[in-house]
Amino acid sequence: MAAIITFALMIKMYDALRLFEKPAFYILLISETFKDVSSFLLLFLIALMMFGFPTMFINLNRPVDMQIIGSVSGVAFLDAVLT
Repeated sequence: MAAIITFALMIKMYDALRLFEKPAFYILLISETFKDVSSFLLLFLIALMMFGFPTMFINLNRPVDMQIIGSVSGVAFLDAVLT
């Protein structure tokens, strides 16, 4: 819960910095960079899933002590992407 509140506070601080003239340019630069990188991040997420899901399916038929990759989060979809 504290991490979510801290993240929200940082987003609010990021928004407040746009009011001042000097940091406003850098805030705009960061925003544009995230917009430009978003298409690459989508392709990267798809590539992670292309390798993660087959590994997850291979692990389904193995005993717990013989698994290729262990569980990270306990949620199958997140494990496929994170490992």
